[in-house]
Amino acid sequence: MGFFLHAPVKSIFKPSPQTPEQYVISHQRGYNFINPLLDFEQPYKEMPRLEAKIKDYIFKAQKDGKAKNISIYFRQLNTGKTISFNDRLKFSPASLLKVPLMIASLKQAEIDPNFLYLPVTFDIPPDEQTVPNFRFGEPIEFGQTYTVEELIARLIINSDNNAGLLLLQVVDGGVLDRVYSDLEIVLPNLPGVENYMTVKEYSKFIRILFNSTYLTREMSESALYIMSLSHFDGGIVRGVGPDVTVAHKFGERDIDGVKQLHDCGIMYFENNPSLICIMTRGGKFDDLETVIADVTKIVADHINKN
Repeated sequence: MGFFLHAPVKSIFKPSPQTPEQYVISHQRGYNFINPLLDFEQPYKEMPRLEAKIKDYIFKAQKDGKAKNISIYFRQLNTGKTISFNDRLKFSPASLLKVPLMIASLKQAEIDPNFLYLPVTFDIPPDEQTVPNFRFGEPIEFGQTYTVEELIARLIINSDNNAGLLLLQVVDGGVLDRVYSDLEIVLPNLPGVENYMTVKEYSKFIRILFNSTYLTREMSESALYIMSLSHFDGGIVRGVGPDVTVAHKFGERDIDGVKQLHDCGIMYFENNPSLICIMTRGGKFDDLETVIADVTKIVADHINKN
């Protein structure tokens, strides 16, 4: 039996065709006899009033100089209704990449449950540490030891860059790379490439957590719970108001004076959980944060009225 389980077999599965007019179906590769479903999407154009309001706002915000580029992907997760705008623009995802790092960490914990309790000492020299533009909570301290579980929490809740550096030391690189390759997303840190990810591509990380198609249900639930504890209360959180739970991650980047601010996650409206991902580029972080909040409010008002 062992021979048959390990014998080489030519896979019969091929990537599903992906065009704007057809269903987009993503399967996890690497198997011979199963074809695990990761994500399923069908284009919809059934919210013309909301789409018009979003476009009007974007044109005005760009005209007023609040942002140079604004890209939006919105999807009602129970119905599949979707609106996207400038969804082919590429941005630098920055701290948004902490989510796939969390996913890889939890995937490794599925293989080895003890991995979450592995102690890791923060011994990265100061000149190799990174300082973010947005700081939340107490940063991890040099010389202190943390478990992988604690580092994951600080990675997402506080967006602690140094927690990310430590996780990268202990997470299997092959596991992390496969998170990207399974979703057919370009691997980060390519030489000379700053802007390489779209809102639509990034939304895959959020959808596989919501659908629990990549991690176990328990791990997916834990991941989104941690994301709901994020200390970043601008952007999406500001737009929906205090009564709606949001599981999200923001990202920020300053490239030669050009600011980028992004916020992507799930808004848990009653009976209508909805994914929203907004990526922006402009001159001031405050303006970009306002744009994200304003767009989210337009969406939230539409959902609450309907």
